[in-house]
Amino acid sequence: MVDHTWSLLNTVAGALYLALHLVFGHQLDRVVSQGGSGRVNVVEGVSPRYATTIGTVCAGSSPGIQRHEDVHILQARLLGPLYLPLVALNYVLFTIAPVWLLWHDHGNAPINRFTRYFEIGVYPHVWNEAIAYRIQGTPPR
Repeated sequence: MVDHTWSLLNTVAGALYLALHLVFGHQLDRVVSQGGSGRVNVVEGVSPRYATTIGTVCAGSSPGIQRHEDVHILQARLLGPLYLPLVALNYVLFTIAPVWLLWHDHGNAPINRFTRYFEIGVYPHVWNEAIAYRIQGTPPR
């Protein structure tokens, strides 16, 4: 019920995301999707290295990281219409003003190329990913 009221923006964004996956011929993981969590799993992801969750739609996830992706679903449910704007704002802020450099582990995850700035810099330090990685998973290095 929460997904159809308070979290409607996230549900609509997830439905559009799912529609794009289906247009590109991606397959639903029907067994996992019918597990009773209210989550829809798409086998293929946007990137082979990362799973992406929008609303209740997870693409490219696997059992090993599903708890991490479920954290994003819970975040969206709790914050409702604020979730996507807050995530986008944090990405913009951390890209322009990289305060995360103050606590980033430079020794184990050096930022020595442009792509690593986003992959191991901005991405794992935004608030929604940082929380999900604390609950389950290891940020990319």
